[in-house]
This record gives sequence, structure tokens and C-alpha cells, in this order.
Amino acid sequence: MLHAFICEDNNEQRAHIEHIIENYIIKEDIDIKLAMSTGCPTDVINYLEKHPNTKGIYFLDIDLQHKINGIELAAMIRKIDIWGTIVFITTHSELAHLTFEYKVEALDYIVKDQPELIKSRIVECLQTGYSHYLDRRLSRRELYSVKSGEQFWNIPIDEILYFETDLATRHRIILQTKDSRISFRGYISKIAMESPNFCHCHKSVVVNVNNIKNVDTSLLNAELINGDIITVARQKMPELCARMKALQS
Repeated sequence: MLHAFICEDNNEQRAHIEHIIENYIIKEDIDIKLAMSTGCPTDVINYLEKHPNTKGIYFLDIDLQHKINGIELAAMIRKIDIWGTIVFITTHSELAHLTFEYKVEALDYIVKDQPELIKSRIVECLQTGYSHYLDRRLSRRELYSVKSGEQFWNIPIDEILYFETDLATRHRIILQTKDSRISFRGYISKIAMESPNFCHCHKSVVVNVNNIKNVDTSLLNAELINGDIITVARQKMPELCARMKALQS
């Protein structure tokens, strides 16, 4: 199911956006749920942290009368829901360039001073966001692309066990699959953001949560389905356990 979120501090405008989304869901009988409508950006982040596998479309105001503005909120959302669809609805058209600076890849930027267009633009965003959601859900296998030397590899993500920093060579990563190891140039911190299946469980390790067999919270490690054992940082253990629990629910 695709989850819709609204973060708008103006109660009247928030209610109007709710009405448009709810009417569209009922009219089209579509697999979208209005999961949250709030004026507080931390409500959205708290929800996503508790439900890290959420697939969402987010309608955000920019000026939220909060220490976190809408563009900052979008950047925080992107760290959790990597493939989420982000839409800004705002009076601040002059701030559109910031969406590029924060690299949030917004689908649309709807200006409130064009009320006659708001409904149609929101509906178009819902249609596009839902189409993208179906494409990802129905795709047979999601691939991870990597260049190693002069060779290019497209590796099914479900075959990837983990990535680890190559301590012997600067800025190189080792990708471990069920059957092979591939060394390539990269940064471990960026890999965790490239798939919702990946979790940065240690400063030098990113694991594919789907391929963990079990976790030992006392020994601070995780066993992979092939028997490999990886280290889990103490501060990362709660996140990893929450991600695994979410997969089982």
C-alpha cells in the first residue's frame, strides 16, 4: 500500500489537501492510505522511524513555523524512504531552487496562489506517485549497478549480503553476494541510502536486512544466511532490530 502524508501548519489549507486526497482515494478505489495529516514535521519522522519500510507520497509545506522547514523535512524523509515521492505545496515559489541544493528530487512544486490548479496538480501527483509505486512493486528483481575496473555489474539486490570497507585500499568497498566478492570504488556511508533493504549497521558495514538469519544483541553481531558473521555497532542495534521486526510484520 502507498501511504500519503501531509505536513502543513495551516489548518484550513491542510483540511483542503486532505479532502482532495481522500476524495481521490474513494473515487478511484485505489490502494492508497492517508497515513498522517499534521502540522508538525517531527510527527512524520517519528512515524517513519517506527515504520521504516513505509512507501510514501509526501505533500509538504515549506514554511512550517517550526525549526525544521519543509525542505529539511524532505531531506530527512529521503534518508528513510529512499524512493518516496515528495511534493511541495507552498507560497514560497522563490525557494524552489533549494530543492536542488538539498537533493530531495521533488516530483512537483505547487504554488498556493494558483488555487484553481491545486486540485488537478495534487491528483496528477497521486497518479504519478502510485504509478511509480506499482512499477517498483511489480518489477521482478531490483538491480544494484557497480563498476569494477573495466567491468560493469548488475547484481540482483536480493543476492547481496553486505558491503564492507576494504581496509587495505582507500575508498574501496567489497560487495559480498551469496557466491562472490566484488571490489569497487565507493563510500560506505552512501550505499545505505541506495536501497530500503540496506542498513548501515557499523561504520564499515552495510547489510542487506532481508538476508540476515539472526541477530545476537549481547554479542553485537548478525549471522547472514550463508553463515557469515558481521559486527553490529551498539548504537545501530536498535535500528537493525526494528528493521527486521518490520519485515516480519
